[in-house]
Amino acid sequence: AYADNQWIQAAFATLSASRSYTGAGMGGLVPQPITYEAIDRWAHRFGLIDPDEFDRFLTLVMAMDSEYMNAAIKRINKSSKGD
Repeated sequence: AYADNQWIQAAFATLSASRSYTGAGMGGLVPQPITYEAIDRWAHRFGLIDPDEFDRFLTLVMAMDSEYMNAAIKRINKSSKGD
């Protein structure tokens, strides 16, 4: 069903740009996870209303966001140690 995943990557990029950040002292800003509400709004705006398709989309975006968050935290930890 997802032969062309470019739209998912584009959706993630758009959703990622909407995330909030919190301060981490000397470590800089820490990105917060993309909210369920933002994902739900995006899906409805672009007509992704079938429950099974939405669940698959949600799973993919959350997996991508988890990888993004892990990389961001590693980058912040590395920069706060002065490496």
